[in-house]
Formats: sequence, structure tokens, C-alpha cells
Amino acid sequence: MGFFDFLKKKDAAPEQEPTPAPAHDVTPEEYLFNSFKEQLLSQHYHVQAFSNNGRHALFIDNQLLLEPTIIPTPGMHPLLVQVNFQARHEAFQDIISEMVAGIGDTMAARLDSAISNYMSTTLPPIMDSLTDSHYPELDFQDANDILWHPKPGNIGFQGSWEDTDMPDDNVMMQLLTPALSAIIPDQQFNWIKIYYGIQGSEITGSDCLLNNEPWPEGDAILKDFVLQWATPDHFKGIKHFIMLRRCDGTH
Repeated sequence: MGFFDFLKKKDAAPEQEPTPAPAHDVTPEEYLFNSFKEQLLSQHYHVQAFSNNGRHALFIDNQLLLEPTIIPTPGMHPLLVQVNFQARHEAFQDIISEMVAGIGDTMAARLDSAISNYMSTTLPPIMDSLTDSHYPELDFQDANDILWHPKPGNIGFQGSWEDTDMPDDNVMMQLLTPALSAIIPDQQFNWIKIYYGIQGSEITGSDCLLNNEPWPEGDAILKDFVLQWATPDHFKGIKHFIMLRRCDGTH
């Protein structure tokens, strides 16, 4: 049974706060879940905690189900941790899964870093897409005259950047719009996940996913853009997430 099936059960209810147990060392998984909940509350989200078959998730603003999981990664640098955040909504045709690295001297610091990263780059555009707000300078019509509202998140920067070299949060969307307008699926929500890294003049990593699937045309467009960052002996990387909502006035 999935989480949304669980939530639909008539007798389903948020877990009540348990009776305090004897003191014990908090596991990384417990810390991740509790810290994520507290950080969401600190940003004024309405949060409900749920458990189902040993899995734990947070239902926020009565709309979005979030499930964080630590991903074991043998050989990873000891100051890093990988956390996978899964976002579910009944109107999404698939789970939005985002792998985030956290860095810090302690496990708690690493997990807090990963949570902060997710909450500053990926979660805001997802939540923004659940409203019919829009940014007129980014709106576009597709080949079927359907109007789309892009909701770009903040770019996550990696490596060595000068402030004047950093692309703004709208650049990737503007580059992709002409190609996207010809092929965007006609469904209420779509999303684009972007990751690129370049060392000197060599692209060291590239991902352009449309609804979790590789999008070769978008990848080619962004590779041309990334090659403009070439800087001898320096690594530069970006991670970017964009939601797209079909305008409620066009169906």
C-alpha cells in the first residue's frame, strides 16, 4: 500500500506523539526525519508526520508528501552524505526524486546541509507549482497553443565561480523554451532536472531530464551553454530544478 492509499483510509490519522522512550542514541535516520520536520515548521509549513510499513513521511500543507532517505554510498568522502528526497502529489504522474549531497564535520551537520540544500533549490518550485501563480517573462505557449507557467528554483552552484559569471535562475528555462514548446507533454505538471559540471574545457557530468527521462535535445542545448564557462584548471557545476504548470485557463 502506498502512502497516498494509506492517507485515504477513513481511519487514517497522523501519528500521535509517542510516549517518551528511555534515552537512546538518535540514529541518522531519526535525526534526518526530525530535523526535516523542524526545518519545514520553521518556514511555516503545516506538517503532519506519517508512518506506513516502517517508512516515514511528512505531509505538508495538506498537499505534498515528502519522504527523505539516507542512501548508503560506499567510498564517499567521510564529510559527505547522500540523501534522496521523494515528493509525491496525486496530480504528479510520477514521483519527483532528488538526490542531494550534504557536507559537514558531523553526521548531523551533513544531514542539515542536505535538508537546507533541498529546501532552498527544489522544494520551493514544487510548492509554487501547486498554485496558478506565474512569471509573465517566462510564460510560453506550446505548439498546441497551451499556455505554460514555468517555476524555476534557485540554481545550486558547485566549484569555483565569480559572482559576475553566475547565470541567473531564468537562463536555463529561456534557453530550453523553444525546444520544449514543441514537445512538452499535455498534462498538468511537468518538470526538468538539470546537472552540469565542467573542468577546464571538459564537461565532467551532464543531466537534462524531462519528467525523470533523459531529454537529448535539451541536453545538447545546455552543453553548448556550459562550454562557455570553460576556465583552465577550475571546476564549475550547477544543479537546477524547474517545475512547469499548465495554465488553469487552458486545458
